[in-house]
Amino acid sequence: MSGTFNFDTTILEDAPQSLDLRLEVAVILSAMPPITATPDAAGNPGGTMAAPDGEPVGPFIFDFTVPFIPAIVLMPETVVEANGLPMTLEQVSITPSMTRTHLCFTPPDNAPDWLPMVVLDIGEARVEPLSSLGIAPTTATVGESRCVTLDFPAPYDLHAAQWTLRVERLQRAGQDSGGLAAPGNSRWTFRRRDAGRSPKNQTCWQTGSKRPTA
Repeated sequence: MSGTFNFDTTILEDAPQSLDLRLEVAVILSAMPPITATPDAAGNPGGTMAAPDGEPVGPFIFDFTVPFIPAIVLMPETVVEANGLPMTLEQVSITPSMTRTHLCFTPPDNAPDWLPMVVLDIGEARVEPLSSLGIAPTTATVGESRCVTLDFPAPYDLHAAQWTLRVERLQRAGQDSGGLAAPGNSRWTFRRRDAGRSPKNQTCWQTGSKRPTA
């Protein structure tokens, strides 16, 4: 069993050369009951898979030091309008492990639960936000604007590439792909050449909006 974890270092007020870290892990071992072909009480085939609570093992403690690489922070404050609805890319933060974007817009009908459905293209690679895996994005209301912070598993690698952040539609929270509600079919598109290489020219983002092709 293995996994990868990312930790937010924006709470740091300075930029040290390295970080002395301690990772504590506790493991809970439990036996999964076998799946049977007998329907459960609700009539669902296969019964239930509820596992009994196990006893924790550990903690396992790891002390280590890693170099600290500060984020490349871009402040484009670029506005793109599609179907009469402006959207602002306020900030992009790029680190060796992920990319974070901060988008703000005035929600249609002043409803507070609209979310942008976003993809990030880096060269020939397309990256979905962590929200596509069920990890809820951070949202906030600033005046009449709704602001959404989205994280992408897209690290910078210091290679030249065109970065394209595309908002394909707006969707009410809790709706699936079959229940879309968006202001038309336009897209909000933000582009930047070499976004992951240098913090210079932070406002140099090209913009555009277009209707998607079939």
